[in-house]
Amino acid sequence: MARALLCLTYVWLLSSAAAQATEIRVETDPNDPTSRLELRNVTLPDGSESELYVVQGSPVRVTIDQDVIVANYIEFDLDNNLLRIVGQGRFISPEESVEGADFTVDLRDNAFTTNDVVITTTALDLSGLEATRFPGQINIRRGYFSPCSRCGQEPNDYGFRASRLQLYPGDRLVAYNVLVEIRNLPSFFLPLMVIPLGPAERQPRLGIFAATEDDRAEVALTWPYVAGANAFGTTTLRYYADVDVTQNGNVFENAFLGGSVIESYVGGEVSHTFFTDTGEGTLDLSYTPGFIDRNANLVDDAGNEVLEKE
Repeated sequence: MARALLCLTYVWLLSSAAAQATEIRVETDPNDPTSRLELRNVTLPDGSESELYVVQGSPVRVTIDQDVIVANYIEFDLDNNLLRIVGQGRFISPEESVEGADFTVDLRDNAFTTNDVVITTTALDLSGLEATRFPGQINIRRGYFSPCSRCGQEPNDYGFRASRLQLYPGDRLVAYNVLVEIRNLPSFFLPLMVIPLGPAERQPRLGIFAATEDDRAEVALTWPYVAGANAFGTTTLRYYADVDVTQNGNVFENAFLGGSVIESYVGGEVSHTFFTDTGEGTLDLSYTPGFIDRNANLVDDAGNEVLEKE
């Protein structure tokens, strides 16, 4: 077909007795000299023949309802209601953006499979070896994610590698057979994790702050929860450590706390919000341990020097 026709928008109406027609718009840059539309007859493995529409461009943009597909090489198999991306491409929906290789998209419900995938959601980014999308769900095989990935940290404070992930965009992420990594070091194993994917303030957070000559080390884990239909909140566990930054400790102390631990403390807080027929209430509980002031030496009744607690 003449290249000049590629500046137009092509519309296919896919319909069946059980479904309404679906409009597909295919657009390329009219100034792109690589743009091309071809009609090919191919023989399928069962011996039957099928027609393929092949669209090339830099890039080709396909709009299917609210979803957008962007790639340089796309095949349409309208006999089987399939769209195939050869090479790299991107599938963009209102909930997530999926980048991968060799997509196969079912045009009836926009379900797809793809390889070497990177998924960007409002809450976090994920990567994996293979992904399969169903309406409302994406399954990822051999996946990795970290809520720290958008903070510009290198390496991430913590991350998770899982044999299988199930992403429910805007709701939750379920991970199976999870290896927890802290600053790229394998740390411990969890058989199952469920991560809520609400607003930023409702996401789990882990902060690791190494000690300095003037400040204690601190590790803080904050986890959101829901308590029935009318209450929710967050609970935070805090670990503090007095650290001698001039001395080496064990592997964990050196890597995360900045030196040899002299004294450890545990604290935490709970922030709870609840709703009743008459209004909204909050309950905040906090516990801060008594810290030893290592700069203040006192003398006990026997004349021995002791350290004062802050």
